[in-house]
Amino acid sequence: MKPLHASALLGLLFSCATAVADTFVLKDGTELEGVILREEGENYVLEVQVTKSIKDERVVPKADVTKIVRVMADATAFEKIADVYPVPDLLTLGDYDRRIAAVNGFLKEHPGRSNVAKAKELLQSLTDERTAIAAGGLKLGGLVISAADFRANAVELDARVLAAKIRDHASRSEWLAALRAFSALDLEYRTTQPYQEVLPLVKQVMRTHQTEIEQNLATLDERIKKREAGLSQMSGDDRSVTEAALKEEAAAIESRYQEEKKNRLAWVTPSPYHKASLEDSRRLAESELKRVMALPAPTIDSGKAYREAWEAIAGGDKKKVETALRDAKSARIPARYLTVLEDAAKPVLGNL
Repeated sequence: MKPLHASALLGLLFSCATAVADTFVLKDGTELEGVILREEGENYVLEVQVTKSIKDERVVPKADVTKIVRVMADATAFEKIADVYPVPDLLTLGDYDRRIAAVNGFLKEHPGRSNVAKAKELLQSLTDERTAIAAGGLKLGGLVISAADFRANAVELDARVLAAKIRDHASRSEWLAALRAFSALDLEYRTTQPYQEVLPLVKQVMRTHQTEIEQNLATLDERIKKREAGLSQMSGDDRSVTEAALKEEAAAIESRYQEEKKNRLAWVTPSPYHKASLEDSRRLAESELKRVMALPAPTIDSGKAYREAWEAIAGGDKKKVETALRDAKSARIPARYLTVLEDAAKPVLGNL
């Protein structure tokens, strides 16, 4: 067997494959994943994968190849789009459009191949879901909720969307984002079931956030001293450049802090070297944790009250509608939802 020759391409990085690699099995048992660039008499000239980021051009005698295991181009391409469906909850229409475009691209590039039927099924599922979302529906908990069902359960579903965002942020240790989502949930949906369900997680997030803030405050002076010591050991030019960069960063942090305070953002962004933001965060974490720990169990369910009012309106019985609207107001449903109910009830009650 003749030796394999590496070309000058060995070691060059590449960004993506332009063809699908087959497997070449040699007489000595060696398996090479590669693409035939050309044939030169009794030899194959292969582009062989060395690592994920390196290719090598090699010459392999045809006589040394016992078998070539072909990989279908459409099979490899289909692998890249196979996970576009099912889609996660709460995707935007733009997210659906990008997934649909990927499947359409596959169908255009690989017409009549083995995975076309599967790709068409993906496309149909994506298109159907997108149509439902565009009409005012929602995907939550892996289920697509129609616009009509969403309107009938708007209070609870809006609360569940915020609760889902809290869980998502918490799962990625994004404590600040989770707490900001909770602020929105706490503002209007305190008497809903989703609020009660996510509250234990919120308490845990508050404790974790508080602990991190307290650790930053406890070590702040020491970290500042270490930073100053490091600066003092730098050469003149390096120190000047670093000090200027730190000054610019501090100014940006202070500007953000002042803007967040101006906009009355409860959970300001804490910065490890910004004492005011850390102290504000610690005070709020302490007070909020104390507040939510003392919250009494709700005696009403505003999501249920809204749903029952909607059902009464659909039923068309005037007395039941009047009772349901009173119950909805007593359940402390936000005014914007009450407006929707009152507008929907006008054909039954007349002008309120």
